[in-house]
Amino acid sequence: MTVAAPDPRSAPDQQALLDQIFARSALRIALHGIHQVQSSDRVIGYEALMRGPRGAPYESPPMAFAMAATLDILEQLDTRCEMASTVACDGLLFLNAHPRTMAFPAPRATSASG
Repeated sequence: MTVAAPDPRSAPDQQALLDQIFARSALRIALHGIHQVQSSDRVIGYEALMRGPRGAPYESPPMAFAMAATLDILEQLDTRCEMASTVACDGLLFLNAHPRTMAFPAPRATSASG
């Protein structure tokens, strides 16, 4: 899927919208079960997928991450998604991360036992 590059002239408006999404914790997490190959009934973990507010320009993850890249806030968006995912899931969790954020040490949520 190709995402059109955001218009940098509208960056202040887009930054305000992203700030509102962050302030309201409007990121949604969709958990998809990962099943054991030998037994399709047994869920062994979950993949967490970010969704923006319904109907917002950033409901689509590619659009949210494209604008975050334009505004140089990829690390913040990735961290928010990770934090929301750990709250939403009780069990083994598989996370996707933006490749550019892998070079930055981000605060990692830990379970109460670890």
